[in-house]
Amino acid sequence: MPLYFHINYLLTDFKIFVLLTDQTNKKIYQLPLDYYPAFHVGLPFQNLSHPIALDFDPYEEQIYWTDIGTGSISRAYTNGSLQEIIVQHNTFTPAGLAVDSVGRNIYWTDEGTKEIYVAKLDGSYKKRLFYEELDHPRDIVLDTDNG
Repeated sequence: MPLYFHINYLLTDFKIFVLLTDQTNKKIYQLPLDYYPAFHVGLPFQNLSHPIALDFDPYEEQIYWTDIGTGSISRAYTNGSLQEIIVQHNTFTPAGLAVDSVGRNIYWTDEGTKEIYVAKLDGSYKKRLFYEELDHPRDIVLDTDNG
C-alpha cells in the first residue's frame, strides 16, 4: 500500500498533522501528531481514483491533491466542502505537487508528458515551465524561504 505524506502546520482542529494518500483504499487521511494516542481521520472526499501527491495551503486551509487515475488536480477543505477539480485539460499523469501559499500558485509534474507546470491556486493561467530533457519527473518541492 503506497503511502505519500506531507507534514503541515496550522489547522483549526489539529496543530500538527500529516496527510497521507492511500491508493489501495482510494482515500486521503489526516494523522494528527499532537494527540496521544495517535489516530487517523479519513477525509470525506468523493470520487478519488488514484490519489498520489498532496499539499496544503495554510492560509485558505485547503488540501490539494493529484489523481493519476483521473488525470486531474483537485482541492477541498478538510471537512470535504467545496471539493473541485481545478486542473484536468491536457493533464495526463500529475505525479508531483507543490503549493506556493505565498505566491498563490500551484506547481506540478506530469510524468506522462515529462513536463512541469504552474498555475494559480484556482487552476487558471496554466503554464508549462519545463519540457526539455526531463525523464519522468515525479516529485516537486519549493524552496519558499529562498524564492
